Amino acid sequence: MRLCNLNYVKYLKEAELYDEKKWFVFIFITILLIVFYCIISILKGIEYTDKITICISFTGLFATFGGAYLGAKISGDNARKKYGDTIKSAKGRK
Repeated sequence: MRLCNLNYVKYLKEAELYDEKKWFVFIFITILLIVFYCIISILKGIEYTDKITICISFTGLFATFGGAYLGAKISGDNARKKYGDTIKSAKGRK
């Protein structure tokens, strides 16, 4: 029982570190997009509609890869949880 509690505490600490890293990445990408938009808006010789197209395309890149990462993360978490349940049920049968 004691080992289970220690693993849970370790899991909580890892989850807190993940949350901090997740927010850092989110804020970094947001700042990167804002800087990119400012640079694009300052450029001369590019029409306004082309500037909007460039900004939307650049945002789409982050949205695509972010969505793929999120889907893989959710799928991996669910697979890990089901595998743990399978192991626990297999140990219970023996």
